Amino acid sequence: MRWTDLEEFDGRLGINVKQKKTGLEIWVPFTAPLLATISTWERRPGFILLKEDGHPFTRQQLSDQWLRERDTRPLLAPLRDAGLVIHGLRGTAVVRLRRAGATIPQISDMVGMSPQMVTRYCRYSVQRENALAAVYMLDRSRPGRGRMGAALAPYQVMPPASPTPARSPPDRSSATLDRKAHNQARPHRQRSASPSRQ
Repeated sequence: MRWTDLEEFDGRLGINVKQKKTGLEIWVPFTAPLLATISTWERRPGFILLKEDGHPFTRQQLSDQWLRERDTRPLLAPLRDAGLVIHGLRGTAVVRLRRAGATIPQISDMVGMSPQMVTRYCRYSVQRENALAAVYMLDRSRPGRGRMGAALAPYQVMPPASPTPARSPPDRSSATLDRKAHNQARPHRQRSASPSRQ
């Protein structure tokens, strides 16, 4: 990806990407942390990420460099301990976006996956963490929005007299759970013969 691939849309900087596998061209908006980081980088003609010798990374070289960083930097120890690899970053983004409240079509457009693949990537997401993320979203929503919100407004729980700081959902998007143990812990759920595709 080159600096010339960057484009601003509706006030947000992002990058135009052509997917090698599908040929699909998409614009991917940058997250706030990435915007803050990339704003400090030197802009020069050519590729955005370069090796120390000034040449662009090949796919394999970038993957190898990512593993080196993961394995040698103490701050990245949780990634190393979980055995995460660069290929899983997009899947992690899918789960994080879903927990943040993004719809399947929105996620599909952002990461360049089909809606079916987005749903497939979310299948390993841990139910309890999803439910917790959903209730935090509900807690952040304002009462009285729309007809249903107006009808439910009288039943909203009043905040305590001395407000406590709002709690954010824990970021455990990369956490995994042994699926077999998870299913055994929930014997009341019947298993289907084939995985469901919702």
